[in-house]
Amino acid sequence: MKKSLILGYGITGKSFEAYLSKRNINFDILDEQKGFIPDNFTNTQSFFDIYDSVYISPGINFKKLFPEVALEQINFISDLDIFFKKISSFKIGITGTNGKSSLAYYLEQLLNKASSAIALGNYGNALLDNLEHTKKYSVIEVSSFQLDKMKENNFDLTVITNIQRDHIDYHGSFEAYRECKLKICRDGIKNLISDDETDLSNLAFQVFEYLEPKANLDSFELKDLPHRLEEFRTGFINDSKSTNLASLEYALKKIDFMGNLIMCGDPAKESYSNHNIEGPKKVLIFGRHAREIEKLILHDHKLVFETLDSLLRYLLEEKVEEDIALPSSLSNPNKENHYPVIDLELLDEQLEIPKPRQIFASSGNSSVQLRRLGELMWIYIATLPSTSWPISKNYWDTSIYEVISADPNLGEIQIDFDTNSVLKMKVEHGIKEASTEIFLYQVSKTDDLIQSNPEFIQSEL
Repeated sequence: MKKSLILGYGITGKSFEAYLSKRNINFDILDEQKGFIPDNFTNTQSFFDIYDSVYISPGINFKKLFPEVALEQINFISDLDIFFKKISSFKIGITGTNGKSSLAYYLEQLLNKASSAIALGNYGNALLDNLEHTKKYSVIEVSSFQLDKMKENNFDLTVITNIQRDHIDYHGSFEAYRECKLKICRDGIKNLISDDETDLSNLAFQVFEYLEPKANLDSFELKDLPHRLEEFRTGFINDSKSTNLASLEYALKKIDFMGNLIMCGDPAKESYSNHNIEGPKKVLIFGRHAREIEKLILHDHKLVFETLDSLLRYLLEEKVEEDIALPSSLSNPNKENHYPVIDLELLDEQLEIPKPRQIFASSGNSSVQLRRLGELMWIYIATLPSTSWPISKNYWDTSIYEVISADPNLGEIQIDFDTNSVLKMKVEHGIKEASTEIFLYQVSKTDDLIQSNPEFIQSEL
């Protein structure tokens, strides 16, 4: 008795596994990177002789894996083809180089307000895991890989957000990639082809109004997906879902970005060269292909790092110099010298400036110190806050006290100390590079004032 073969064991491959197991169909799995290699594996036509059907995952580059075998020579099945046959919902196909996930998410929100919908496909929800859903609309995000393996097109409405240079390593040329994207369109249905200038939320409303003309959602506010121009911390913008130069340029232009740009990835995916990046102050590159990227982009200030950790350490330790703008009244300042400043040694004698004293240092070196200035005490550590924070939090998590709150962005931990007071710990970047200063206060619960208890604070620190 012949059996089936699953090519690729990612999200779609696992959904194939569940689909076949539920139907008691015997199968093998081929995914060399994940260690699934059938005993009879060869990269020739004869390998497929024992298999009745081949369930192929979208990301599998069949030509690369089986250079001597044409995909059309085997009985292959895609997740899209199964979904088309099993589901009777209205199927909306969304593809494009950039913005397809956001558009699918927007449209799902709108349609669920007036009807019922579910976002599926490359969006993250596997098609075959949702063969029994009863929603009116299936909003399907489709990649060029899926379209390449789709045998029949049964979409009821399609949208192409844009077509830019991408996945050249898979398709071989931009022309082949473009033709693959256009496979989503078919005669007899509404096909919308947009471009980079179109606002995705407006496009979502346009599609929604076509499908549900009687509904009125003019005041409805759409939610955004994470990792798309998301400011997750003051001064830090996460646009990690931007996976090609077209989406990068869109993001830089949209927010008029002039900060530090962090880049990584495989340039072979787009096959670009001499790409000029305008706007960012510096371009910081890391990852396996960092040196390749450095050679392929044009920018006056490029820095290469072996790891993301070393790159982030550089950013945290970088000294930022701000421009000083003089008020107009000082545009022609008086150049008369009203100085000189008195001798510094004399200044020290005249002004008794208190200096912090070290009252403890870790054995063997001074990498950890307990410092005191009057009643103010703090810990100095010769390491970054990113290292000090988890140690500090773990100390209180395993103590006899209850942790009320812990905010890693602010570097603050609040501890329920007793009936009258709380302890507040603040973890800050020190004045020296790669250093941390940790402060601890006992604060009244009634008036939020700091209580004077130096002996206790010193013992806790």
